[in-house]
Amino acid sequence: MTTKKRTLPQGELPSREDLLGYIGDHGGDVNRRDIARAFGLRGAQRAELRNLLKSMEDDGQLERGRGRKMRPAGHLPPVGVIEIYDIDEDGDPLARPADWSGSTEPPLIRIGKPLAKMTPPGIGDRLLARLTREPGGTYEARPMKRIEAEAGHVIGIYRLQPGGGGRLVPTERGSRHELEIAQVDANDAADGDIVVAELLPGRRHGLARARVIERLGGADDPHAISLIAIHAAGIPTVFPGSALQQAEKARPAPETDRTDLRDLPLVTIDGADARDFDDAVHARADDDRENPGGWRLTVAIADVSWYVRPGDALDREAY
Repeated sequence: MTTKKRTLPQGELPSREDLLGYIGDHGGDVNRRDIARAFGLRGAQRAELRNLLKSMEDDGQLERGRGRKMRPAGHLPPVGVIEIYDIDEDGDPLARPADWSGSTEPPLIRIGKPLAKMTPPGIGDRLLARLTREPGGTYEARPMKRIEAEAGHVIGIYRLQPGGGGRLVPTERGSRHELEIAQVDANDAADGDIVVAELLPGRRHGLARARVIERLGGADDPHAISLIAIHAAGIPTVFPGSALQQAEKARPAPETDRTDLRDLPLVTIDGADARDFDDAVHARADDDRENPGGWRLTVAIADVSWYVRPGDALDREAY
């Protein structure tokens, strides 16, 4: 991108207000190099700029988006993808950014007049829209087109309803609205089951609809609880073939330059709900006469990193 140069006196950094104004004027689409170039900063000034920007992040004035681009906290780009999550008491749809990576709650987005011939959006719809910041930090969105996104997955607790069918109560923090699940879409889920559901196409009025695609178990199942945490944090659970192939080809690490502890009756210290058991201990009375009543403790930690090399498929996927 091109930036207008703003030369400052030698050794003088832009103020926080100058930086917020400049970054805001560019829609949050600038990085540290762009800023340094725009303000004519060189040498040691660039290091000072890095420290100042880091301080502004720590203070909640700035946030980083994709590609380490910076934006004022709570600001959205001029054009972005939004999703409808609610209908207010006047019947108007409310939206939020479809991909929000900020450390604060996303700003409220109200829907303005859509383009001609566009069907009014409903809960669950995703739209490409022009976004205009309004006083108070809210945004008005002018929808440009409806996006047929991949079906989203939601984890929640299935609640059976009188007369058949049920509701999905999302477990994700901040999701206030239940989803409607028809009896034919329940996939034999029982009341109280934790399930994975896929969203069905949005509709203008009423609850968004969903279909159960996987049953995880009851609310007290450690496996199900860990999956809820993984889903809420946005951690992928489907991995590319290259990473899976590398994992399947893994073989035991060679014994060269390693101490063999396999004869020790080690005891794992990982919890019952752990996905891997790679930490263990062993203790025995110390027979050293200089340590009467003492113990010898062995702590064994699996060298998992041996199976991953910088830049390989597993390393890239983990990053």
